Parts: sequence; structure tokens; C-alpha cells
Amino acid sequence: MLRLGITPDEQAILVEILEAEVAELRAEIRHTDRLGYKHMLETREQVVKNLLARVRALQSEQQPA
Repeated sequence: MLRLGITPDEQAILVEILEAEVAELRAEIRHTDRLGYKHMLETREQVVKNLLARVRALQSEQQPA
């Protein structure tokens, strides 16, 4: 498993990038008619959403109580 040490500011930027990617993928999925390409985009969207959830979870763990 890969471990990546990043600062809270870097985490915030990573969340923004992943959120933008999800939005772009959703738009691309809606506009494509090619089934194979659509399936690949949907798979990629799920991977990006999983990454986003993990980064958000790390952010919430690191916030002071």
C-alpha cells in the first residue's frame, strides 16, 4: 500500500481536484453514446469517488476536536 504524506493545504487542494474530476466525468458520461467508453468513464468515476471519500476521511481525522 502506498503512503503519502501531505499537508492539510495539499489535502484541501486534492479534494478540489477530485471534486472537479467527478463533475467532469459525470458530464462526459452524460454526453457519450459509446457503451464501452461510457463503462470506462463510470469505472473511473467510481475510483475517483472512492479516493475523494478517503481523502475527506483523512481530513476529518486530522481536524482538532
